Amino acid sequence: MDKLPIMITRSSIPFALQGRTIEGFQLLVISDTCPLGLRNAMPRNNAGKFHGRLSSSWINFLFRKNYNWAYSSSLPKIASEYSEDRDQNTIEFQADSQLQFCWKSHSSEAWRAKVQKQLDRQKLDLCKAIIANDDSNIANILSPIILACEGYSV
Repeated sequence: MDKLPIMITRSSIPFALQGRTIEGFQLLVISDTCPLGLRNAMPRNNAGKFHGRLSSSWINFLFRKNYNWAYSSSLPKIASEYSEDRDQNTIEFQADSQLQFCWKSHSSEAWRAKVQKQLDRQKLDLCKAIIANDDSNIANILSPIILACEGYSV
């Protein structure tokens, strides 16, 4: 899919949003300031947790400080409304998959929990905006999530 990832400009924090589509695990949305390491910072298996910080190791200590992640709850199967006109550019999310949001910023356990709750609230609208490839709507939908990353209550 050549239109992914969708780049969001002027974000106050570097972030990446990943998810599982019918084509497999994909990077869906990134900020224009997203470092390459952040794109790969999210654990593939959340071990039953819905949010956390990248585990400490000597390599992470040097290069990946303040990398945080949050998983949404399970998604229903979400597809384009134009199912009869499907082509290779159609995005369809796998049922029971999760959105995975990773960001680089100072964060506490409480902030990460707020980010996860906001991601859950916004997940369906976010998926629909990604399917529509509507980057301005994606930026608006991500706003409360990004505010939660910065410690604001929304």
